[in-house]
Amino acid sequence: MASKGLRWDKLKRYSACFCMTLGFASVCGAQQGSFDTTNGAAPLLPEISLDAKPASNALWAESAAAEPSPPPRKNWNDYRWELEAGVTFVRFQSSIFYASMVGFKSSLSYHLNNWISAEGGITTGFAPTIFDNEHVKYLDYMAGIRVGPHRGRLEPWAHVMLGGAHLLPQTADHSQNAFAMRGGIGTDYRLNPVLSLRVEADYLRTQFFSQSQNNFQLATGVVFHF
Repeated sequence: MASKGLRWDKLKRYSACFCMTLGFASVCGAQQGSFDTTNGAAPLLPEISLDAKPASNALWAESAAAEPSPPPRKNWNDYRWELEAGVTFVRFQSSIFYASMVGFKSSLSYHLNNWISAEGGITTGFAPTIFDNEHVKYLDYMAGIRVGPHRGRLEPWAHVMLGGAHLLPQTADHSQNAFAMRGGIGTDYRLNPVLSLRVEADYLRTQFFSQSQNNFQLATGVVFHF
């Protein structure tokens, strides 16, 4: 009887193990069917790609690629040309008449290197009437070389220029035109890369009335760099 009871207990245990195995297999089959997409059913969980980037990063990359990089800012030394415009005072003394003239001055310069510039300019001057209500009018046109550093905020320089001059009123037996030269010093104060303030003082020599005149000229103005 004892052996028969032992065999019955073993049979019950075998039956319980078989039922547990069968149940586990059924559960696994049901889960596999839920992820199977061959029959047209959508999977329960979305597919996740490790290579996918967040939408914000993609939008940032597109905006960065669309925006062009700003052009490099110009240095002060990158500007080769200078245009000056200002006012001037010319003191003219000769054996014929004296005159203190106020007028305008303009010049155009090109920097050959960091120290030397080619320069050309025009100066005008006007004074009150002399003689029989005749106005004094002066004009010179010259070209030359200017020497000075083209860097930093303060730029001192010196120049020498040669050319011609024209003077009114005309006197008897004398020409209105004569040789002229100018030499002097000046300083430019750089407000920003494209604009400077300038002051200068010059010695002025002319050859009117078959004589030599030694005079001076003062000027101030603004300089545009381009």
